[in-house]
Amino acid sequence: MIEFSKKNITIRTLGERLRGIREKTGITIEEIAKVTKVNKKYLEYIEADDYDRLPSDVYVKGFLRSYSNFLGIEAKDVLKIYDKERGIQENIKKPKAQDTRSKKIKIPAIVLPFRIIAGIFAGLFFVIIAWYFYIETGKFSEAPRLLISKPVNNVVVKESSTEIVGVTDIGNRVVVNGQVIFVNEKGEFRERISLKEGINKLIVKSTNKFDKEIEREINLLSQYEKKLPEKNNDENSNDNNNEQNKFDGKVRVFIKANDTPVWISVKVDGIKQYSGTILSNTEQSFEGNDEISITSGMAKQTFIKVDNEKDYHELADNPGVIRDVIFKSRNQLQENDVESETVNDVIDDDE
Repeated sequence: MIEFSKKNITIRTLGERLRGIREKTGITIEEIAKVTKVNKKYLEYIEADDYDRLPSDVYVKGFLRSYSNFLGIEAKDVLKIYDKERGIQENIKKPKAQDTRSKKIKIPAIVLPFRIIAGIFAGLFFVIIAWYFYIETGKFSEAPRLLISKPVNNVVVKESSTEIVGVTDIGNRVVVNGQVIFVNEKGEFRERISLKEGINKLIVKSTNKFDKEIEREINLLSQYEKKLPEKNNDENSNDNNNEQNKFDGKVRVFIKANDTPVWISVKVDGIKQYSGTILSNTEQSFEGNDEISITSGMAKQTFIKVDNEKDYHELADNPGVIRDVIFKSRNQLQENDVESETVNDVIDDDE
């Protein structure tokens, strides 16, 4: 008797694939929603393959293109899989719809005069219209709600960044110093904001769908110690210090925004250390033993300098999103060079 071995084959759906790629990068849905401007709940529906709760195909395909571009995968391949899976779901639903239509349910007929029926519908229609205008007019005349719980106005901050935490009306658009920040489905927002040394003025605005706007101003005095290489007045000592800083084996990256605020996410030695907005004319610095990885929502507006470089330069010649630009320490580069030399020696010996 011939025995056959059984093997379970699992086929991942589009949502499972996208979620898997996102989780490997360590990026949250909130961060993707913030950069792509796609509502967080739609991204969750896509990852859950819950197509029934998504809007029409035109919008969904736009969401998928933005999501794919952020993850660095081919949008056309993603759209092909989406069309296929959407078609399968539609075909599965069709027999159920036909079965439902085929079953005839007998309902006892209730005969009412036409005038009574028309009067009932007309009355309901006018009640609904009147209620809608009452609600919408009230919303139109109201100023948006904007409550900020953190930071407190007119305080001293001992760090180079702070978190803005607050709540506004559901569906409102919130901007901090010209940079749009993510607001969840409950109207809550939480965003890390970079600070420059000295006085910082943060202007937080909330705008509703009727273009009614409310503004809050927060003034902070930032006093923090910059992580810069030490200097010495003695010329020889200065040269020695610079040489030591140059070859200390670590990697330092300084990031700043000039005229336009930018959103960035930074990993230091594989651990996420910063995710938030760098405001105009502010700077953040990071130091790692092995490597620093930078993701930016606007690469061309993100300016960096590495280690002891004198001048800043653009992160990349790309106006949009760029992911995981890696800067390695000198120790890592030297290890890679040694490994390359070892491989070449083995090849030479074989020859």
